Amino acid sequence: FSKSGWRIQDFFALGDQSLRPYIADVAFGSLLHMVEDSFSAGHIARMEPTHGEYCPDKRHRAPGPILEFHTYGRQNSSNHRRTDTREAFFNNRLTPDVVDVARTLVEMRDAKAEWPEVKAYLECVYSLSPEVHKASAGGF
Repeated sequence: FSKSGWRIQDFFALGDQSLRPYIADVAFGSLLHMVEDSFSAGHIARMEPTHGEYCPDKRHRAPGPILEFHTYGRQNSSNHRRTDTREAFFNNRLTPDVVDVARTLVEMRDAKAEWPEVKAYLECVYSLSPEVHKASAGGF
C-alpha cells in the first residue's frame, strides 16, 4: 500500500473502526467480487470448460482456463460496463460458471475448510490456458 504501516484490516475498513468486527466478511465479499469479475468478458477471457474435467480434488468441475486478463485502463468504459451486467452474465454462462464457483466458496467458508483445500480450489478456478496471451484491453 502506498501508505506505509497499513495492515490488511486498514485496507478493508479504510479506517472505520466500526467495521473491524466484520473484516472477515468484507474480505470474503472482496474475494467473491474478484471471482465474479473473473467470469466477466471485460476483465478476463476464459476458454470453454472441457467437458467432464474436474479440479485436482476430483469433487469440483473445473472452469475454463484463463486465456487473457484484460486491462481496464485501455478500455472504453461504457463497453466494459456492458460486460458487467446481469444480462451479460446470463448470456456468457459456462458450466461451471460464476454461480457454481461462488456457491462452492460459500460452502467451503461455512464448513470452515482449511486453507490448503481452498487454495487448491482457487488455483483450479484461476488456472491459465497453455495458450495464455499477454494482457490487453480485450477489444473493449
